[in-house]
Amino acid sequence: MILGSDHSHWDWQNDDQGYCPIDWARSQAVFTFLKAFDGPNATPYYLDEIIAARTAGRLVAPYVWCHGRNWYDPRKQAEAWYSRLKDEPLIAIDFEIYLDSIPDYDDLYNVIERLRELGYVGKLIIYTGHWYWLAHGNDDSYWLQFPVWLARYSSNPPQVTPPWPKEIIWQFSASGDPVKYGITNGKKEVDENWFYGTQAELEELFGGGAVPPDDPPPGETMNYKITVNADATEEPNIRDTGGATLGNDIGNFHKGQVGYGTEILESTLYRCLKVTQGADVVGWIYDFWNGNPTYATIEEIVDVPPVDGLPVIHIHQLYSASGYPDLVIDKDWTPNA
Repeated sequence: MILGSDHSHWDWQNDDQGYCPIDWARSQAVFTFLKAFDGPNATPYYLDEIIAARTAGRLVAPYVWCHGRNWYDPRKQAEAWYSRLKDEPLIAIDFEIYLDSIPDYDDLYNVIERLRELGYVGKLIIYTGHWYWLAHGNDDSYWLQFPVWLARYSSNPPQVTPPWPKEIIWQFSASGDPVKYGITNGKKEVDENWFYGTQAELEELFGGGAVPPDDPPPGETMNYKITVNADATEEPNIRDTGGATLGNDIGNFHKGQVGYGTEILESTLYRCLKVTQGADVVGWIYDFWNGNPTYATIEEIVDVPPVDGLPVIHIHQLYSASGYPDLVIDKDWTPNA
């Protein structure tokens, strides 16, 4: 079995809602799931964490909390997830009770089918508990197409939960030592998991270790990009409309994110970009308002042509020998005139 973890914002925020990043270099987890959405609401700093975890070499996938329809429309939840996670090779759906949100198999079915309608082609895994599934799921063979990740905080594995003959991941503890998982915000306990299978099988589940691109997708030309300023004291708001009248606040644009868009509105009093790639939600972000700069910067994307008459040569070299560090060269080079 292979050890993994799962984390939400409770593991990377402090009491003042500030950001306390997980130190992934210290984490003993080989794989991890990170909370990306609570219903239709994006999790603060999720993008920062998934980039950091992948940079540290962890196999990582997002998880999303499916709420009951008395809280949120299942289709609207799926639409929010798809807007941010459509390129992820694996998404885990958290199916459990929270306060008076008690999702049932109909809610779960509707979020899954809406994701498929929208065009999601990655893998889905269902997280739940044995007793919760018996009460609010069913044993229809439809569910067998999705692996199940079961929670049971015990030295004994989870009970057989129809229709699945066996879980693929067992969440065996919610009391792991935070020091062993790189937690820096003072939290006392961490979720721990076992994966049944080989490293190769684990990598296949997580999409072969592939990392979805953060840059605009091929074939879609973006004219502008926006970044949060390094010295920003606040995170810019994302608005549902742009222009001279501020729209509704529908999210935050976090430090470390780079957003892309094609549509910009500006005057002497404001400037804003409609971000369609890179933000948790699609919306307008201002870098200039009422004559004053805000906490972000919009830049036009300009392809700089090469020096006239001189070729552009792409160099990619990898040196690797026992006892020597790898040296990677991956760049465009133009000879001096």
